[in-house]
Amino acid sequence: MKNEKMVQEWLLYSKSDSDTATYLLKTMRPAPLEIICFHCQQAAEKLLKGLLVSKGIQFDKNHDLAYLINLAKDGESISQAVNLSCNRLSQHGVSTRYPGKTQVNESDAKTAIKDMNKIGVWVKNQFEKMREQEEKEQKKSAEKSQKAKDDNYGYGR
Repeated sequence: MKNEKMVQEWLLYSKSDSDTATYLLKTMRPAPLEIICFHCQQAAEKLLKGLLVSKGIQFDKNHDLAYLINLAKDGESISQAVNLSCNRLSQHGVSTRYPGKTQVNESDAKTAIKDMNKIGVWVKNQFEKMREQEEKEQKKSAEKSQKAKDDNYGYGR
């Protein structure tokens, strides 16, 4: 994985936002719904940015999750559900941080948590695919190296 230290930082910040959103929804009354939704968007954004960093993909300073996930997908299609989650959460990135811009209810906050988790699962699957690919490449490289050694010692003849 590229830039492993930076990736881990992105993932730690994401976990902090995710934990905060979940905690606030479960414990605080009245629940700060706009803040919960904002933290869900932030958690998803940081997951996607961590994935992009791990792939060595540069990105603009942007909070649009659809933009970020499209950079990260590497030509693979993304489910309609994940795209919908990105679009819904993107609304909470900035607009919920200013008075009078939007109003969210508890159902919106619960949906934001589900959307954050859905994107989290997609990102986790992407990391697993990357690890599998790296393992295949390492195995192939080791086999190639062993073959070269065997050939050098006359075993490959």
